Amino acid sequence: MLSIDSKIKELMKDEEAVAIIEEFRPGLSTDPKLEIIIDSTLRYLLGRAKEAGFMTDEQIAEIDARLQAIEE
Repeated sequence: MLSIDSKIKELMKDEEAVAIIEEFRPGLSTDPKLEIIIDSTLRYLLGRAKEAGFMTDEQIAEIDARLQAIEE
């Protein structure tokens, strides 16, 4: 099951997961800097975005719920 605890490289393999992430962080999937954190979890990345004021707990929870709802 996908979630925010999934590694970014695993999420990038799923088109539906990428679409969900792109809704909240447009351009993330094509950002060349993504390679630096590709082995990190999405939770790590979203936590950093939250610290910078770009994400809320509610948005993070919504992303997690939507990722978990993806049928594998």
